[in-house]
Amino acid sequence: MAVVTVCAVAAYGQTPKVSSDQDKQKLAELAADRIMNRFYETLQFKTIWDEFYVKDQKLRNLEVEAMTFSLVRYRADRLSDIRISMAARQRAYIANMDFLLTLSAAAFTSGNVPSDDEYAKRYESITQRPKPWANTDELDREFTSVMNQLSDADRKLIIAANVGSTAYVERISKIHETRPSDVDRIREVFAEAGLNPTSPIYVVQREMHHIYMIEENGKLRIITILSRNRG
Repeated sequence: MAVVTVCAVAAYGQTPKVSSDQDKQKLAELAADRIMNRFYETLQFKTIWDEFYVKDQKLRNLEVEAMTFSLVRYRADRLSDIRISMAARQRAYIANMDFLLTLSAAAFTSGNVPSDDEYAKRYESITQRPKPWANTDELDREFTSVMNQLSDADRKLIIAANVGSTAYVERISKIHETRPSDVDRIREVFAEAGLNPTSPIYVVQREMHHIYMIEENGKLRIITILSRNRG
């Protein structure tokens, strides 16, 4: 598996334009290196969302809607789907992705993740929640804010200088993947937002994630990032 090594990656910038003469999968690997470098500079998923995701608003909206589906629909059959604004769903999406990326970064760069009682209590307030999110304010307060607190705790254990180290590479080599990449499923989901069914999708593994990319206006951009393990 390709491993991101910060010191070995060329200076990042705009993703190079893709031509038919180039190995696009290799370009996807290089793009993933830039993405991971950028993440480790800021430790903020929003940087990735703003700079590396597709620009097509329909695809971006569908990504947010798909990834926050359970927050809106779980045990909420009698509640309106529009009770929670799209802006709030995007805040929740970014907060959730922040948590996933910072937790992965902590685990692989330091070998540690938060294990204190307060962290567990906050996490369980989400995973063991017995009722649906009633409205935008509740989602912001009891999901997004809590996820941001968890991510802040994760960040304290991230040692960015260890990316590419022997220990980092060894930890990645021991990943037991339980959710393999599924390009066909991505096509099925994003077809609703107009994704061409014949458009190539490139998958790159980085830490605990599958990064799915498509070509948009001559550049490889992220359409979604999914975990390599079932939650």
